[in-house]
Amino acid sequence: MYAADGEPIVSTAAKVFHAPAERKRARPQAHPAITAGMTPDARVKLPQIIGDATTVPPTPGLFPISKSQFYNLVRRGEMPAPSKPFPGCRESYWRLGDVLEAIQRLERAADGAPYETPLVRKRRAAAGGA
Repeated sequence: MYAADGEPIVSTAAKVFHAPAERKRARPQAHPAITAGMTPDARVKLPQIIGDATTVPPTPGLFPISKSQFYNLVRRGEMPAPSKPFPGCRESYWRLGDVLEAIQRLERAADGAPYETPLVRKRRAAAGGA
């Protein structure tokens, strides 16, 4: 049905009201944070390397960048490729020693760069700077 000015007439009975969407719940921490006591041969998962803010408590990242940036570094050969425990497995792991070496290489390459690397930002935040 249309009004004289051509606009459709909508009754309030036709309007549907939706309940507010439920907020996403935080996930429990699935993987422990990387500690100083871990050996270089330890296998670590991606959330342990880049961090995961959606877990409770949040997993601090060793190299806090986004997942897509991390995989771009892997594609360019600047980070090690993941390994699989067995063929056909969906889980990916990285050797901690290889990841630490790659991070040190990236830091040396970024020395004197006009931008801040993720580790520089992380160290500044830990020191109490803004």
